[in-house]
Amino acid sequence: MEREQILTILYEMALVMGGEVYLQPLLTKTLQRLLYHTSFSGGMILCTTEKLVDEAGDPAKIEATLEMALGDKNLIGRIGEKMVLPAELLKGEAGIFSDLSLLSEIPCRSGYYSTILKLPVPDYGAILLLSPDQPSTGLP
Repeated sequence: MEREQILTILYEMALVMGGEVYLQPLLTKTLQRLLYHTSFSGGMILCTTEKLVDEAGDPAKIEATLEMALGDKNLIGRIGEKMVLPAELLKGEAGIFSDLSLLSEIPCRSGYYSTILKLPVPDYGAILLLSPDQPSTGLP
């Protein structure tokens, strides 16, 4: 992707973020623009609340609140709910991956998605974009 295209996308995202005063419209517009620019079909924004520890003492699961969802009826119906998800989905490096065991932990359209784009938001949570196949976004 050309440097100018990336800068145009970042500029547009900055305009969206800077033009909102309230949280829900900000989250909606941000998620809409990310879905548009990445060609993923669904997405969600999660706010982490607290770590949960499994029997072995590992922080394997994290409690998060689903703040916003687009493109998936099952997720949209759960906005505002708390859910316990694998820490792998909410922490770590940004990236695209296909892990059906992780996808099965997300209360979305069952068996439809095969690819996740994870965008961690430090000190807040994560943005997860979902696709039935590997999108060709051209984004780094």
